[in-house]
Amino acid sequence: MEDILKDINAVMGVTGSFVCNGEGQVLASALSDLFDETTLSTVGRPMAQTMAGLAIARRLKGNKKWKMRTTLRKVKDDHRKE
Repeated sequence: MEDILKDINAVMGVTGSFVCNGEGQVLASALSDLFDETTLSTVGRPMAQTMAGLAIARRLKGNKKWKMRTTLRKVKDDHRKE
């Protein structure tokens, strides 16, 4: 895992990388000593939650029933504003 992170860090503009699980627990990191595991875990949890939310949104985007409900909700909200 560390070799992969080092390869990522070799990309121009990348200054460090880390991998965490869904709970934000750091599994591996290739960062400077400025970032301790506690700090990375604090960042990792919301990142993991954001990625999970994006995955759900991506699945829902293909769901036509969800699109219809979202459109109807927007129409109702717009109507209420008037």
